[in-house]
Amino acid sequence: MTASTGLAAVACMERHDIGLAVLDVLMPGISGDAVAERLLRVNPDLPVILMTGASDDFTVASGLPVLRKPFPQEELVAAVHRLSGA
Repeated sequence: MTASTGLAAVACMERHDIGLAVLDVLMPGISGDAVAERLLRVNPDLPVILMTGASDDFTVASGLPVLRKPFPQEELVAAVHRLSGA
């Protein structure tokens, strides 16, 4: 499933059973890390990956994994495998 805004991502999570979320930090409406915080309140076990094109000094207080854009597809696949235990 895809969502074009942070609030749409939260609504998607509320309506559907989501097994993993990949969120861009810079999303319209609310940021991806704020969306992640809301999603994790609903489902604390939800695997979440953030991605950003921001400078190297970007950090996330939650400790969620962050992929730096651009990244190869294999890096995303590896992150998904690590979080899903596959």
